Amino acid sequence: MFVNLCSKLIRYIFPVGLVLILTPPSYATILKTKHNLSVKGPGTLKSQEEQLVCIFCHTPHSAKPKRALWNQKLPSVTYKIYTSSTLDATMGQPTGSSKLCLSCHDGTIAPGSFQRNRRGSRVKAISKITGRLSLGTDLSDDHPVSFVYDSALAAKDEQLVDPKILRGKIRLDENSELQCTTCHDAHNDGFGKFLVVDNRQSALCTACHNLIGWKESSHARSNARWNGKKQNPWPESKYATVSDNGCSSCHKSHNAGHPERLLSYPEEEKNCLICHNDAVASTDIESLLNRLSSHRVMLYNGVHDMVEDPTRGMASHVECTDCHNPHRVKRSSTRFAPLIMDALKGVSGIDSSGIFLKEARYEYEVCFKCHGVDGVIAGKATVLRVEDERNVRRKFSPSNASSHPVVRRGNGTSASLLPFLRSNPSIYCSDCHGNSDPSGPRGPHGSSINALLERGYITSDNTVEGVNAYALCYKCHDRTVIMSDRSFRGHWIHVIEQRTPCSACHDAHGSKRNPALINFDRTIVKPSSSGRIEFVKRGSSVECYLNCHGTNHNPKGY
Repeated sequence: MFVNLCSKLIRYIFPVGLVLILTPPSYATILKTKHNLSVKGPGTLKSQEEQLVCIFCHTPHSAKPKRALWNQKLPSVTYKIYTSSTLDATMGQPTGSSKLCLSCHDGTIAPGSFQRNRRGSRVKAISKITGRLSLGTDLSDDHPVSFVYDSALAAKDEQLVDPKILRGKIRLDENSELQCTTCHDAHNDGFGKFLVVDNRQSALCTACHNLIGWKESSHARSNARWNGKKQNPWPESKYATVSDNGCSSCHKSHNAGHPERLLSYPEEEKNCLICHNDAVASTDIESLLNRLSSHRVMLYNGVHDMVEDPTRGMASHVECTDCHNPHRVKRSSTRFAPLIMDALKGVSGIDSSGIFLKEARYEYEVCFKCHGVDGVIAGKATVLRVEDERNVRRKFSPSNASSHPVVRRGNGTSASLLPFLRSNPSIYCSDCHGNSDPSGPRGPHGSSINALLERGYITSDNTVEGVNAYALCYKCHDRTVIMSDRSFRGHWIHVIEQRTPCSACHDAHGSKRNPALINFDRTIVKPSSSGRIEFVKRGSSVECYLNCHGTNHNPKGY
């Protein structure tokens, strides 16, 4: 009788579209869930005496608040709420149905702490909720609730769905507020975690979040599974593949390890490396990060911000998401320098003029975010040059006398260029900087060679010339042509006889003043007897003012 009366009254009290109305069928469903706190409930948290089910949340008389005929005492605490630099909604303290849920799930009040008990009942309060089911009073690591989600908010954030098109069981509370009941049905656990719909392939998440490029991304489509090696990336999930786990591959709606943006693990990089470590993904990136030279993401935590602008001040750091947008990343079938490849799409950049871009168009613009901004430049110079410019963006400036064709189009007319390069106008930064293991994942994650180089490029003086010593140079330049002095009359004597490395004269990035990338290494090349270190081009011949290997050039002509 109590159940039937409760059902009738709730039909009048619940506003249309707020929560699922408690009817006899839903009552029958709740009996099988952990929200059945009666003595016959299936969970470990339950009463030792009370046989009624609805009483733990509802009362037919004198309810406070009247909403849902609520019977459980309400918390009086002030919560720490979710914040994020990318959050557009206006946040406040929990209200509506969310506050009702928190009366048990914040862990401050024991379930069964009734405001109004039935006559003759001997029910005692149950133990307070603890563990992962307790959200605590710090809600900064939980999906935000009790905010107005309307068309205006969707217009402000292009990656939110206009709530006017929400259908089915995914509903907003009164006043267009998103509450716990938007995602959870307290009376039905048919989909697990009391979700209102099955969240396979992020069906629940994407009902509100319309992420640019997500549907075509690798993470939305991958059928990769955990192979049993290392840590299970989805210990609480019933799904087995990356695509089925979807958003929950990286995010947790409640008790997230990294509160801002609700990342599963506190260390930003672990949210990527939990799969990219030979446990799920085909690319084992984690092992590369421990190489001699790498982008050491593990050295930083909590420094990177999704909306940071390096041109306005930014602490030096590197994280996976500085280069990759996990919502848009996918494998590229082809590469056409300098256009950005699919693995880097959707991240910010700095153009060749030093202007910040919300979305990079070319690969080098992603690199320039760190290596092209004064004060943010990561790493240290491996060679001390006459032109001591550390800002790589400036070294590639099209206004310079010479540079490798990363920003500047066209490979020049050098006789040593291999034939396939003569028709190719540009190259990528990653054509030189990347994995030194050609069978491993591409990109500048880690290398066993200094300066993240993907092939040998020895810069030490007195180096014996060989295919491996200057393999990076010979990737594009014909060794036979160079050694026969057809590209420059002094290559043989310098490289073979004097054992002078390529880097002693050439700066692989560029030179502001000189052609042919001439920018002398000051640790090898010293001033001439007249105090000059200078390269002078005179028509078809050149002159050098310097002292190298004890030989004074003041000048020396070629």
